[in-house]
Amino acid sequence: TARADGAPVRPDDTVLVVPEFSDHLPAYTWGEEARIAIRAASVGYGMAATIHAERLEDVLDALRRPPVRADDDELSRLGIVIILRRLGAGRRRVAAAHYIRPTARDEHGHVQRLGPAVLATWDPDHDRFEHFGWGVTPELALRIGRKAGDFELEVQRRREALDTLVDRAVVEVDAVRAALRAYRPLAQIIAT
Repeated sequence: TARADGAPVRPDDTVLVVPEFSDHLPAYTWGEEARIAIRAASVGYGMAATIHAERLEDVLDALRRPPVRADDDELSRLGIVIILRRLGAGRRRVAAAHYIRPTARDEHGHVQRLGPAVLATWDPDHDRFEHFGWGVTPELALRIGRKAGDFELEVQRRREALDTLVDRAVVEVDAVRAALRAYRPLAQIIAT
């Protein structure tokens, strides 16, 4: 298949947007279609999706059960899973971010299945995030084809850009989108 511009669709530069993993059909994705989307992620396609769940375990359990029946190797390619919690009045807060480590083989060909890594959790008592991503920085950098030091520098730049938005009270959706579009070319220049 081809994109609108005639270029071929490739796993390394294509992100599948899944409206939501849910059995509330027909608007959502479930059953065989959900499994196909998860399999696409397992062969290299990017995927952005939502699903209703309170914990990472709930996400994985829902996708393992029939009719989706994704297996652990397929689920290991989900990448980053972010858990949102309702704060009331329609507001939500990131409660936790997890990195799902892909199933891999070691230098002797043995299958390696490492458990998920917690990247960050929200501490409501202190109104701040507790960060744990430093423990998997080399893995995350490798996953996106960067050196660990370069990855850390880019994370810091992004943190500073987001802090600037907060300091300037940029919170309207369109203004945030414009700021992110303006930042993206800078990130691409830095990467080259």
